[in-house]
Amino acid sequence: MMFESFNDSRAASAETAHAQAPEATPASTGDVASTSKDISTDIDAIIANLNDLVDNLESDDSTNESEDLNESVVATVLAADLSALPMLALGGTIAAAGGMVYLLKKFLKKKKLKKMYAPAEKSRITAAKIDKALSEISLYDVEKEKRDAMKSKIAAYEKKKEQLIKDAEEVESTLDESFTDEGQQKILSILKAETRVKVAKIKLEGKLSEKEAEELENSVKKYQEMLSKEEQEAKEKEAEAAEALKNTPKEEQIKNAEESKSKLEKDLEDADDEEKEAIQKQIDGFDSKISNLKGEDAPKEEPKEEPKEESDPVAELESDIKAYNDNIETERKELKKLESDLEQAKRDKSTGKGSDDAIQKIEKGIEDRKEDIAELKKKEADAKKKLQSMEA
Repeated sequence: MMFESFNDSRAASAETAHAQAPEATPASTGDVASTSKDISTDIDAIIANLNDLVDNLESDDSTNESEDLNESVVATVLAADLSALPMLALGGTIAAAGGMVYLLKKFLKKKKLKKMYAPAEKSRITAAKIDKALSEISLYDVEKEKRDAMKSKIAAYEKKKEQLIKDAEEVESTLDESFTDEGQQKILSILKAETRVKVAKIKLEGKLSEKEAEELENSVKKYQEMLSKEEQEAKEKEAEAAEALKNTPKEEQIKNAEESKSKLEKDLEDADDEEKEAIQKQIDGFDSKISNLKGEDAPKEEPKEEPKEESDPVAELESDIKAYNDNIETERKELKKLESDLEQAKRDKSTGKGSDDAIQKIEKGIEDRKEDIAELKKKEADAKKKLQSMEA
């Protein structure tokens, strides 16, 4: 797999190199003793740094790379997604009813992935730092009586590195199985790619063979090309939403904004704390947009009391039904794609290219889509019954 291409490529060769290091030759006793002392001091310093690295593994500030790393493509993609939502609602591209809330909740799940992936990223980065440090250790000129003790320490850190990589893989596997939506999978792919770039750059600072360095550099280039593409696509989608909004008449924007605000307010009561905060921000944003569109930048001292238009419950229900139907169609498209992917995965397994894990992951995604569709259909049916009773 692409993501695992350089995780442990050097583990076996490094261990062999440490274990098979020849004993120091007694050509010049004084020179050898002096050199061995210097080398032992260097190795002791490296081991001390490794001790600090592992001891601080659980501290909050031991690995700051993850924060810096994720403030790049992941942040850009999430920001573009969130920026596009109100523009799509104002432009009428998504249904002003359940559509806005539905997509906002999907966005929050993607945002949550960033925090949930952090332990995997931290483990991989720490493993890379251990790998780099171990690459700088050579036992060639170390005194024989110290060599066995050094070998034992090196083996312990090799084992720790392998455990960290295993921990990261377990987190990634759990997230892959739990977040099967296409948008969520895209965020996971970006998180993995950004982490692999950081890991490779750390390893490139160590002592590597020409072949090892070339492989890592090629991997970095491949991941960076993928990340640049994702970033560009996110910006283009945001620009498309802005362009569509430009072509929407002001009166229609006001109407869409008011409807979106009304639907968001209805969902506010049943939302959890995180959702409430996000929904309230959108409501405030629509308030501001409505004021700007109406030319109400400054509050009037004595606003005229105008009769409030009574909401049309029939129209609201019709709007809800349309939103549910739109969302059902979206889920059906994702379901159809997953079913096609499942057929391909089964063909791949029959030819020895695929795996049961890949099939199970897709089947989980299909199950999730079917549950979402069933829930949306129930809401749509309830709304239709209510509408029928009002029109009777």
